Amino acid sequence: MVLGPLEIVDQKEPIRITAPMQRLVLAVLLINAGRPVSVTRMMEEFWGDRPPPSARKTVHGYVWRLRGLLDRSHHRHIETVDHGYRLQAGDVDLWQFEELICAGRKASAAGDLPLAGRLLGEALALWRGQALTNVPATPQIVVSRTRLEELRLSALAARFDIDLEMGRHRAITPELSVIVSEYPFNEEFHAQLMLALYRSHRQAEALEVFYKLRSYLVAELGVEPSPWLQRLLLRILDNDRELTEAKPMRPEVAL
Repeated sequence: MVLGPLEIVDQKEPIRITAPMQRLVLAVLLINAGRPVSVTRMMEEFWGDRPPPSARKTVHGYVWRLRGLLDRSHHRHIETVDHGYRLQAGDVDLWQFEELICAGRKASAAGDLPLAGRLLGEALALWRGQALTNVPATPQIVVSRTRLEELRLSALAARFDIDLEMGRHRAITPELSVIVSEYPFNEEFHAQLMLALYRSHRQAEALEVFYKLRSYLVAELGVEPSPWLQRLLLRILDNDRELTEAKPMRPEVAL
């Protein structure tokens, strides 16, 4: 499991991996599941261009120990391939997340919004915190954490869009308020909160969300909100009736 602290689960019970470098080996294999990873590449990832003399032997030792742990889960197997290893994984939470997101998008495109919302909700429920939090921050791990967080936020925004399209603006306003506080520079979440508040007849609060975001952007980054968000502000100020229609409000949509 990578969508949170790295874990191996056996019969719904986590198997502890105490050595940080052993967790790192497993994380690299999971990120590249189904693809071979050479021992040389692992050495470069772990020690850069100055691996210790025992580096190759150390990697082999970690993989040997991992094999013993993985055999207990009966779901994963590390294969030896030319100059390295390949992990065959059957139930990695990341794979489940991506499959649910794909199914949710198909349901949304087909017009089945309740199903799409449920599938996206199930996908997001797989997360247990920041991905790979207990794994040493090597270059590949840092890149993977960033990519996974972007996937999570994109899925969350898509689910909010579906909620808005289904007219659930009052129900999602508390959750959106929390998300906006966690991501004070994310314009998309701010736009969704503004729209949810406006549709709940809370125009003044919707405007306050915009001006608070603007103060952050100007003070911290020296930039104004994006033009599409400024146009949304003007439409709220003008009491644009079309904004009360149940439809998504994404940055790429012309306002």
